[in-house]
Amino acid sequence: MSFREDFDGYFEHDYPFGMPGDTWHSKNGPIKVAEMTTEHIRACMKIVGEDDGWYGRFLRELVKRKETQP
Repeated sequence: MSFREDFDGYFEHDYPFGMPGDTWHSKNGPIKVAEMTTEHIRACMKIVGEDDGWYGRFLRELVKRKETQP
């Protein structure tokens, strides 16, 4: 067994939605977080959960927009 085979699946386990960044990969294709509607961001936050890095990325965008209230 190779080193790579020992670690297969760990990245996907730790980052099921990919690495947090400026572009979210939705079922309809990639979209920049800055171009997402507030409702879309909040829906994505519910999907990823507070433990995922994307949650913080989405929250920063809402703070930037001054829309952190539910």
